[in-house]
Amino acid sequence: AQGRVVADVPARPERANLSAADSEYFKRALDSRGAVVGAPYMGRVIKRPLLPFSVALRDADGRFQGVVMGALELNGGRFFADLATDTLGDSGRFIVVTRQAQLLLHPDPKMLLGQLPDRAQDQFIHRATDGWTGWARLPAGEPGAGDVVAARPLRHAGWVVMGVLPADEANAPLRRLDQVVLLTGLGGALLIGLLAWWVAQVNLAPLARLRRQVDAIDAGQRNAAVSDRGPAEVAGVARAFNRLLLTRERAEQALAAREAFHRTLSDGAPLGLMLIDAQGDCTYANAGALALTGRGFEALCGRGWRACVYGDDA
Repeated sequence: AQGRVVADVPARPERANLSAADSEYFKRALDSRGAVVGAPYMGRVIKRPLLPFSVALRDADGRFQGVVMGALELNGGRFFADLATDTLGDSGRFIVVTRQAQLLLHPDPKMLLGQLPDRAQDQFIHRATDGWTGWARLPAGEPGAGDVVAARPLRHAGWVVMGVLPADEANAPLRRLDQVVLLTGLGGALLIGLLAWWVAQVNLAPLARLRRQVDAIDAGQRNAAVSDRGPAEVAGVARAFNRLLLTRERAEQALAAREAFHRTLSDGAPLGLMLIDAQGDCTYANAGALALTGRGFEALCGRGWRACVYGDDA
């Protein structure tokens, strides 16, 4: 807890009882409840990139008991094993870079802790260290134009994980998708066409039935009302047609009643009465007219009125 080295793995005698109280990681561990990850550096003894870390040790009551300090090899062990051996697709790659523009993981181990590529050569790696996150395609005119680049910061360390996928491989799923979409679209269009035809047939069947019933009424082969079964629109037309039929039937009944009434009046009149249309044809003759002319109703009606006049009087 006072910052003295009490354990060393692998053991090095010269570090026994050394004080680390003034080191950055000891001070940061005092104020932290979790791991503190420092900036990577090149080891002076093993001459390999190292990543320092520290974790404060506390008892059950939260009292500070000491610090575990250590370092991990960036290109050794299993720290970056998954990212170092995995690829994006078949030929993509991962890159890990710190906010201080140091490379922690790169396909070329020689670039670890080295200088980043010039901004003109790789602007997105510089944008990632500046805080950019998301994905984009490398614009034309840059090395790897068309490649897909993605960047995402890590929450517990000041690092950014980047992925780079070559343009050919990135576009391959899109090309396959275009083919699938085309085939699906053609199949879907055919299916929709068949479905639309079937739906039309089903929906138009009540309309065809209504047309047949109306034709039968018009030809005098049907006296009953038409069926109002079917979709709402067809049913509405059928009900309106039935109301029209009922109205016409009532009008015909009223007209027949009036005609019978007038026929009764005219037949009882002592005069001969005839109705002549605009063409001069007789359309009605009462009993007096039939008696005067000596002709039957069928023989008299439908002819010119002059044929009904006595020859010498014509």
